[in-house]
Amino acid sequence: MTSKRLTHFLSIPLHHSRHIKDSLTDLQAEIATRHGYVPLSCLSQWQSMHITIAVMSLQDKRAIAAALAELHAMSQEESSSSIWPQQGFDIGLQGLNTFTNQSPRQAAVVFADVVGPDKERLQEFVNNVKRHFVARGLIADNDNNGDDGQSVKLHASIIRMGSVFENGRPRRKLIDARKLIKRYRNHTFLRPERLPEIQLCLMGKTETGYYRCEGTVPLP
Repeated sequence: MTSKRLTHFLSIPLHHSRHIKDSLTDLQAEIATRHGYVPLSCLSQWQSMHITIAVMSLQDKRAIAAALAELHAMSQEESSSSIWPQQGFDIGLQGLNTFTNQSPRQAAVVFADVVGPDKERLQEFVNNVKRHFVARGLIADNDNNGDDGQSVKLHASIIRMGSVFENGRPRRKLIDARKLIKRYRNHTFLRPERLPEIQLCLMGKTETGYYRCEGTVPLP
């Protein structure tokens, strides 16, 4: 059986920050002059920066409405068992890294780590959001944004390598990211700032450089 095509994702936007705009603009300029082996087309633009919570397959308007309804219901739940936070999250981005299942020598994705005083609370919150959507059957429990089916890997992608076709099959291009990771190990891409909201977005960027949002729910 083939899996359904992924169409949407839950995320927290980061592009509202002037700091992230300046950081990625500077990074792009340095890569162009010092790290020519990294295709600029694979570098994330500041307009698209976000933290992904989970990806999902929502094939029609009814499925989209159901996902949004769950998100709004979570934010309005006032019982002691509510997973919605009472306080906001101050979060930043620092350093470069790769996923544990990828070698920095052969990396398909290079990302900035989430840091800040509220990282542990954010981790617990997004894990609970993902579990909630899994329990409702709206996302698969192996959507690959985590080391297991129920936890979320907090990160913001900086480099995503494209694919090439070999013998009629797509193959992801890889880069040796060791020099980049060493160079930016302690670099701050985003100073801790208050996260604004959770969004349900359609995959595929628009002409603005970001994604089409089906709906948003503000965070405290």
